[in-house]
Amino acid sequence: MSPYSYLAWCWLRENKQWAEENWGPLILRPVLMSRVIKSHETKGPAEIRPKREYLLRECLRIASIENIPFKCPDKLPFNNLIVARLGCIDKGQFEIVDLLFRLGWEEGQSLEDEDFLLSYLEGKGLEKSSISSWIDDKNSRIALKKNCSEAIEKGLFGVPSFLLIDGEDEELFWGRESISHLKLKIDNNDPLDQNDYCDFLSRIQI
Repeated sequence: MSPYSYLAWCWLRENKQWAEENWGPLILRPVLMSRVIKSHETKGPAEIRPKREYLLRECLRIASIENIPFKCPDKLPFNNLIVARLGCIDKGQFEIVDLLFRLGWEEGQSLEDEDFLLSYLEGKGLEKSSISSWIDDKNSRIALKKNCSEAIEKGLFGVPSFLLIDGEDEELFWGRESISHLKLKIDNNDPLDQNDYCDFLSRIQI
């Protein structure tokens, strides 16, 4: 539910059919960035003032250039546990995730108040009781915990991230702007020189 994830989601929403036809199945895996950040013993972007201010300016520029509705949620940063659990729902996942992104970043509404979220989704034609049950269901907690563990295991350090799986090979692409790199990789036009990459890695001293 980060602003960059929202902007990436807008692209995915508009290109979902094309992506699935050309790239294969798309699998959504919501995570809690607080757990990912903790695993790397670092700080979130919002906790670093210059970085926070930069990313907000960048997001506003992107939204303006691409004519994407962009409003700040009622509270930022916010506790995203509820929306993360909702995002793990197995039935109607894409629709629910889309509605939550729209609520927060297009309408600038709260993403913390469970009653408000349930009423909003009900107003969009979804069954309130089943969604409410999912939030409290242990399976939602299990699914979210599994997503976080797998994300950390795969080396995720920020969102949005795209994990390209090609047989036994996997590569992580981070950030909305990496979508163009992801396309090149899938089309077998990756400009990355693996020898240079390995050479650079071998020279880094930490």
